[in-house]
Amino acid sequence: MSHLRQNHLQNYESALAALSTCPDDIEAQHLAVLSLVRAGSLAFALVEYERYGLDKIHHHEDVMALGGRLYKDLYLSHREKAAQAYAHQSAEKYDAAFQETNGYYSGINAATMALMADMPDDMIQTRAKAILKHLPQTPDLDDELLYFIHATRAEAYLLLDENKKCQMSLQTAWKHDPLNYTAHATTLKQFRMIETKRKHPSTWLDAFTPPKAVHFAGHMFGTDGEVSAALPALKQEQISSLKTQLSDTIQREDIGFGYGALAAGSDILIAEALVEEGCELHIILPVSKDIFLEHSVAPYGPSWVKRFEDCLSQAHSFRILTPLTTWPNTTIGQHASLVCMGEAIHQADILSVSAAQLLIWDRKTNASGTANDAQNWRMTNRPQYSLEYPKTRATQAPAPHAEEYEMHISLTQSDNTAPACFKDIESAINTAITNRKKSSADIQQGLHLFIAAQDNAVSTRNANIGVNLAKTAVPGCILVSETLASLLAVYHFNDYSTDYQGQIETGERAFALRKKGASQIT
Repeated sequence: MSHLRQNHLQNYESALAALSTCPDDIEAQHLAVLSLVRAGSLAFALVEYERYGLDKIHHHEDVMALGGRLYKDLYLSHREKAAQAYAHQSAEKYDAAFQETNGYYSGINAATMALMADMPDDMIQTRAKAILKHLPQTPDLDDELLYFIHATRAEAYLLLDENKKCQMSLQTAWKHDPLNYTAHATTLKQFRMIETKRKHPSTWLDAFTPPKAVHFAGHMFGTDGEVSAALPALKQEQISSLKTQLSDTIQREDIGFGYGALAAGSDILIAEALVEEGCELHIILPVSKDIFLEHSVAPYGPSWVKRFEDCLSQAHSFRILTPLTTWPNTTIGQHASLVCMGEAIHQADILSVSAAQLLIWDRKTNASGTANDAQNWRMTNRPQYSLEYPKTRATQAPAPHAEEYEMHISLTQSDNTAPACFKDIESAINTAITNRKKSSADIQQGLHLFIAAQDNAVSTRNANIGVNLAKTAVPGCILVSETLASLLAVYHFNDYSTDYQGQIETGERAFALRKKGASQIT
């Protein structure tokens, strides 16, 4: 299940549209506040929750449980005494919802948050046992709902220390919805929180962990007899051997998602192996398909062009990163690789698994674009799987480029401040934070990273993306473009996290920026 199915921004706007015609619509009020929470604007969500009077609503599980969710998020973003106080408030609000509605979602969270709040064991066990009595028994439900019922049953058994029943229920849940990896990750995160609180080992949960996401890359090559002597080529048996090694690696390392380009040679070979092993393939090209094909695929022979098209037709997603036409280009290529890396990391973070890198290369540092990719990935301290390129490669000159390109970060705000442009990420983020502290708390801000020629910093396209990010951001939130979110995941993963929010009008994917350890940017 892809994280791109969520769109908290559109949900928030839909809720506001409904409230503009019917201000007392409780369902719309609930959706607005829930969307704010998921969009990373917890402080504003709390304000709106009280302004709408949702804390006074009774006999409505979703609305009453929302209060528990708000205080649960406060618990997760605080430490020690403050965290305990929020855990207690969360547990009480969830329990109030359960007592009035008998809803198992609020009930199981009431039990788990009671544990987090260090409430008496008999209270925790009483709540867990009550859930087991109230869970629906009918099998005539859709698989997704059955998943949540059995996952809830497993959580209740975990709280009761009935581990065998817990594991059996969890296995049943997985059987009903085996590919709902996002739901699996949420369940496992809750279970690990319980085991950590009780100081119990959680390694038994590893068997339920979703598959890894990888960034893939490698050297370009053709097939012997199909390309000119000036281009690198491998024998068919060497290519077949690499393909076998790839399949073994994908199975052994439990890889389920791949992010990369689709150049002749390593890229296409890895993409084919991912598809054959049932993985989701996500293709990101640095330039248009036609330009990329002309320079990075077609010179290696018509068979690679066909394989390119076959992979693209089976890709789970495909997009073009820039409208630029200069290719090959070292700066554009490195930028595209970093975005692919960031995408793999984002997917892994959503599933609470480790991202990894899968390469085919000669392991010679500073000798190729692949070497640069390998070096950048090692900075993230994440796993790297390398297959040996089976032939000595000639030293290649850097990719030619007629124009010099560089990175730019634009900052756009809703308070009519003129857009600003920066050359480094930290300066852009720090300026956004400083500006927000000087302005009203509900200022909307957007940060967009792009590659452009040195003398043409902000094109109309990039300016529109910045404006739409700021216009779409929920109050109190800094919204960043996918390109910036990706580079943050690679270079600033210890400082910031980014949560996917949805698409803005320009089609750009948007992410809420947070400081690590905080509920939102401060």
